[in-house]
Amino acid sequence: MQDLLLLNELFKAMKVRATAEFVKEGLRTRKYYINLHLGEKISKIKAIGQEISLQIKSLSLPVFSLDTVTGHIVIETTTNDSPITIPLKNIINKIDLSNYELPLVLGCDMDSNPYVLDLAKAPHVLIGGTTGGGKSILCRTLLYSILHKQSSPNVIFGLIDPKGNQLVDFKSKTNHHVSSYQDSVNMLQQLVEEMENRYRRMSKKGVRTIQELRMKENHPYIVVLIDELADIILADKDKSFFTHLVKLLQKAREAGIHIIANTQRPSSDIIKGLIKSNMPVQIALKTSSQTDSRIIIGEAGAEALVGMGDMLVNAYGKIVRVQGAFS
Repeated sequence: MQDLLLLNELFKAMKVRATAEFVKEGLRTRKYYINLHLGEKISKIKAIGQEISLQIKSLSLPVFSLDTVTGHIVIETTTNDSPITIPLKNIINKIDLSNYELPLVLGCDMDSNPYVLDLAKAPHVLIGGTTGGGKSILCRTLLYSILHKQSSPNVIFGLIDPKGNQLVDFKSKTNHHVSSYQDSVNMLQQLVEEMENRYRRMSKKGVRTIQELRMKENHPYIVVLIDELADIILADKDKSFFTHLVKLLQKAREAGIHIIANTQRPSSDIIKGLIKSNMPVQIALKTSSQTDSRIIIGEAGAEALVGMGDMLVNAYGKIVRVQGAFS
């Protein structure tokens, strides 16, 4: 392919000891697989990202990753920045929901394969990105995908909505909807009490997980969506909300209580260490800067996304580019 020749010429001109070996076309991307010569530094390829984009006419700066299976550096470039429509229903028809307790159907990876996580295993999800990147659509899709597996009696939804007007069409599905700071604190405090009660019931019944307890008693899963985490953290002068949230993030998994939180202001004073470290699934939609991308998923790259549901998902340390579905 001509692009491989151009890349290899660029590497030679920039004195980077590497070889572009093969390429794969994706949903809105093209991936170049690069063999880094022994002793060469990965940072030298990353340093010429702008030159790579210019040479192969990428629509955005490239996203770099490692393929530890093949031993390549992967340079992912954007070839399509137009809207891509992926209905949630189409993906659900392709997957076996019996493999998931609380399915989170995010969309499709760049090879057009369904990308699905299990919130029961996640156990909490952090979402960040700029306004217009698709956070509200993603959150709605995740909540509706859970309902495709678990009917309303088996799952209780809570919505913490500081703006009071987000996810309007999902409010009829939520059991608890609050918007004020104090009501948000109260909701989390009640969840902590419910979590402790469930652990007491598990101990009494001699079981260790919510799945085992549910076989003996009726305890629905609880999924709480925090729509704009930054608004609440900034109002949290006495750290009451933060204290309850961290306690839930650290302990609530086996009690069947799960948190999905999003923010359009992914600064380090909002996504504090204890929050991020206890939310092992992190999703970055388009960010305004490389710094914001690093705060959300620990890597640069989200600043190069094109928006419209284009996202990078860091699930347990592996980052995958996904095109979001819509419900």
